[in-house]
Amino acid sequence: MKKSTLVATATVIILAVLGGGIFFANRQAKQGRTNTAYNSAMTNGKTAVVQKHYDAAMTAFNQAYSIKATPLANTYASQAEHMATATADLKRGAYQLALSAIKRVLAPANGYSLLRQQARTLKSSVLSAKDNYEHEIKPLMENALKAENKGSYQAAVGYYQQVLALPYITGSAYRRYLAEAKQGLKDAKAQADSNDASDNSSSSSSSSSSNSSSNSSASSKTKNTKKQKIARNKQPKTPVEGKGATTGDQKVQGKTVDSTMVEAIRKQLNQLGFYANSWSPQDIINLYRQAAANGHTQPSQITAEDVRNWLQK
Repeated sequence: MKKSTLVATATVIILAVLGGGIFFANRQAKQGRTNTAYNSAMTNGKTAVVQKHYDAAMTAFNQAYSIKATPLANTYASQAEHMATATADLKRGAYQLALSAIKRVLAPANGYSLLRQQARTLKSSVLSAKDNYEHEIKPLMENALKAENKGSYQAAVGYYQQVLALPYITGSAYRRYLAEAKQGLKDAKAQADSNDASDNSSSSSSSSSSNSSSNSSASSKTKNTKKQKIARNKQPKTPVEGKGATTGDQKVQGKTVDSTMVEAIRKQLNQLGFYANSWSPQDIINLYRQAAANGHTQPSQITAEDVRNWLQK
């Protein structure tokens, strides 16, 4: 073999070796950068979990998964998402939904241990709040509504006051029912005051009519007629915008939503974990309109997501 040929062959071999080395080095460097970015995102997620910032944790774990699609990052992101959902559900009084979300946090065997620990702690809080709601808050609120429906507004005031006097009612897990009780108390007091004013007006009208009986027959009839008209005008109007009232558009997809359908929807909402007994029929209809637009035309088809989307509007 000629010397020139040997040199050329050696050169090719050397270049190949050098090229392979450079390629391998670049690949290693790239892999190192990927691992560094992945580990950084996972660390950020874990830090957010320690701080109980679950939305931030979910974002960080998802970022880690986008860098390197590992089952671990995917599992952690899912756990953080369900913890964020459970926390939000607890704060708005949807205890059964919160428990369902917590169950999903605890399900993965290879899940993040700290998230599992926090989920078990949160579960205890949810169960306690659910027990307080079912055995104290809910019965009192239902009694208040029954009293209002019967026109016994003073009795309703008493029930709402009992809710507001519960030692735990100002906690974050009860903020929804605290707000409902405050509004219910305000409405019941207004109705009670209106009834008292009406009774006083009627009594005053009756007394004036009796005192004027000594006047002439014609004059007496004229005055009594005027006073009766005034008394009627002072009577409280039938409520059209208070609890239990239905106002506005009552049609969904061209069909009128009757009371039977309203109650069926209300029952479904209660089963989903929402306290719908205090919602007006028009609220139920408006929510149903949005659910129907998503193809959920039967009460049993309405989902928690339908309700959440409507509440956020």
